[in-house]
Amino acid sequence: MEKRMVFWNTTPRHTRRDALKGLAGLAVAVGVLPLAPLAAVAADSSRNILIAYFSHTGNTRTVAEMIHAAVGGDMFEIRAAEPYPSEHSATERRARKEWEDNARPALAIEFPVDMSAYDAIFIGYPNWFRTTPMIVRTFLEQFGFAGKTLVPFCTHGGNGLADSPRDIAQSCPQATLVEGFAVRGSRAAKAQDDVLAWLQEKNFLTR
Repeated sequence: MEKRMVFWNTTPRHTRRDALKGLAGLAVAVGVLPLAPLAAVAADSSRNILIAYFSHTGNTRTVAEMIHAAVGGDMFEIRAAEPYPSEHSATERRARKEWEDNARPALAIEFPVDMSAYDAIFIGYPNWFRTTPMIVRTFLEQFGFAGKTLVPFCTHGGNGLADSPRDIAQSCPQATLVEGFAVRGSRAAKAQDDVLAWLQEKNFLTR
């Protein structure tokens, strides 16, 4: 379970070949990605990117790191003011109650920079009860993201994105939603090629 906010700002411009090299280096991290800034590559320097993510076990963070290595931009870790338990069943009970109550848990840290600086916001999360964790809904609704492009990505145990795109659209009705990316949590550390292919398909990488 992650216990600190990560916020980076790196925007150098490189090519897809550079991205491939960066992700190849990422793959040697023995399944655990470093928390230090990685070499970032921005497909379009005029497009300001934020990668905001919630990760409980570390799988979603792994994918967030891969996206950051490929497109650059800033990173922000979404954290609950009351941390989720590290024990699985306790987390499941709390997450289910939040989902059933349609709760909006408080954020541990407010976003430290003016959100208007960003054009595209990647939103990462584990699939809990076929949708986003409710703490992610708190983050989305705090800003609304009117006129922004939202790019969801999730880790899951078998349900893919499930209902999360619909629910993100309900939380941010004036945002544009891009088709998201999903990977099984057990495969997150080996998802580099799939991440790159998705980013290229959605025009976040130069060819």
